[in-house]
Amino acid sequence: MDICRYDVGWIDIVGGDDTDAYPESGFDVQCENEYPMQLSDLKTALGHFEDEQLSFKDFIFDWWAPLTTYFYEDLLLDELLGPDPDRIYDFPCPPIPETEEDMIVTIMVKLAQVADKLDEESKFPRGTASEVLGIPELLNLIENFEENKDLPFEERTYTKEQMLAFVNHWDNNLLLSDAPKSIISRFVYFTDLMCEEHVFEALKIKAFACNGGNSAYSCDYAEAARLFEILLREFGFGYAANALGFIYHDGRLTGKPDFNKAFSYFAIASNYNIFEAKLMFADMLLLGEAGNPDPLLAYNIFLQVYHDARIRFESGEYNICLPESALRIAHALAIFPDQKAKRLKLLLEASYSSFVRYQTNKLYSDLEFSKHIQTEIDKVINEFTPKDHIKINSSWQMLGNEDVSDVFDDFTGPPFPAYYSLRAKKLKGKFKLTIRRHSIFPDTKAPLSLSVQPWALRVGLSDRLDFSFPAENINHRIEILAKAPGYLTFDKLVVRNNAKEGTSIFTFINEGRVCFEFAADKIFFNKPSGTNLG
Repeated sequence: MDICRYDVGWIDIVGGDDTDAYPESGFDVQCENEYPMQLSDLKTALGHFEDEQLSFKDFIFDWWAPLTTYFYEDLLLDELLGPDPDRIYDFPCPPIPETEEDMIVTIMVKLAQVADKLDEESKFPRGTASEVLGIPELLNLIENFEENKDLPFEERTYTKEQMLAFVNHWDNNLLLSDAPKSIISRFVYFTDLMCEEHVFEALKIKAFACNGGNSAYSCDYAEAARLFEILLREFGFGYAANALGFIYHDGRLTGKPDFNKAFSYFAIASNYNIFEAKLMFADMLLLGEAGNPDPLLAYNIFLQVYHDARIRFESGEYNICLPESALRIAHALAIFPDQKAKRLKLLLEASYSSFVRYQTNKLYSDLEFSKHIQTEIDKVINEFTPKDHIKINSSWQMLGNEDVSDVFDDFTGPPFPAYYSLRAKKLKGKFKLTIRRHSIFPDTKAPLSLSVQPWALRVGLSDRLDFSFPAENINHRIEILAKAPGYLTFDKLVVRNNAKEGTSIFTFINEGRVCFEFAADKIFFNKPSGTNLG
């Protein structure tokens, strides 16, 4: 197969000019025999691309496209790279090529990651195939492999790219725990070698491994701290500052906490917007561990982290510290007897979000955390009395207070690009209303909201609210809405509470104009529903 060595190109095979020979024009190509491509063939082809200064466009049309379109199976590439030549770029490379077949796979995948990532509207990169594809580096990989393949592991030389590929592949403690000693030895050897050269990925891997230990490295907090210092100083890696904060806060180096250093590192990590560091920084402010206590600043930091985490959680980022921030605010509000409903709401959010995080990450600690919060929920429930305006275990609630109207603020308040629809339906003795969120973008689902009804112990992610009002004292406007066809569209809902009269006024606004308004004194909530995860 001369084409696999690029001794001949596609134009030479079919004749004509570039237009006539376009490789996807439906040629009927048949080969007399199958021929397994050899590493020497691939090396020869790369050498021709380099020597002839072949343009990247000619590389595609004169070799790559016809090779993968017409000769893929005859060269037995399907046995090396899978049945789909259009997915070569996605084929897993061996971490360290051990055989010639491994090296063919490695080179072909690297070529495909450039050649096949061009969509129909992409322009071909200017320059030669050598410049665009990095052919000198690919030839060096092959030559390095050929020089080393017969040597024992400890005598071989590897490129940084090869070592990184191997280390990144095995950087998983579950994989390492089952790996043979030879793999672990190679993992440690490569990582240590790159750490000496201050390679970011290797420094990070070894630092976190030593910070507690894993199957490759024993626990060594002094070494972890040294590596984290390098990561912070040379690479500005914020999570290194966060890790150093915990090392000094927990006294892992000397057995005694160094709160001043911990406070400094958490402050640095907070500037990188690392939520965990912000919470620890606020905890230290609250307790006065590095100076005079500042509970007001600590509470404001808790609030900031909570609001940011809540928005990200509602956007589908479940691996976020919403449970921890909500729990801290609930604890801070414990000194105010009239904040029972808010505390219960926050604890329900913390319990639910930690359970969702457990479903996402399968970390047993999240499940235990959720169970722990449940005990606090039970304690808060016992604080409610019949005199409180919130009636526990009842879906009917009196209006005129923000503890109830918060349900609407949470649903329509998040800064999502969305609009809402309102429908009304007359039932026996009541009017049922439904608010549904809609995406402003076609063919996309609307973001979900974290909807909490603390009196009914309900919480869930939802794009819809269902609630009812008693028919006997409802505004006639709702009856008109119930009779009207279709639904009302709005983009903002304002709820004003009148605690003295025990009523709430609901004002629906669309494009800055009031489109509907009514007042009510009692409301019934259905369980959060719609496209619901809860």
